[in-house]
Amino acid sequence: MFQPMDTAPKDGTEVLLLLEHQFAQYAAPNDDRWIAEVRAHWIDFNGGGWTWHGMSGNPIAWRF
Repeated sequence: MFQPMDTAPKDGTEVLLLLEHQFAQYAAPNDDRWIAEVRAHWIDFNGGGWTWHGMSGNPIAWRF
């Protein structure tokens, strides 16, 4: 079950992020091409942030 981003671990633990691409707002309902799950982890470099490989997007939820 996905959880809110404010509860995601920021200690380097690998998690699954649910990403939403910026173009999702223009997609038809039920068009899931603009949402993806990616393996990611938090890094403290340059003020901190999430890092992953794959689709560009904004993290909207996470799970283990």
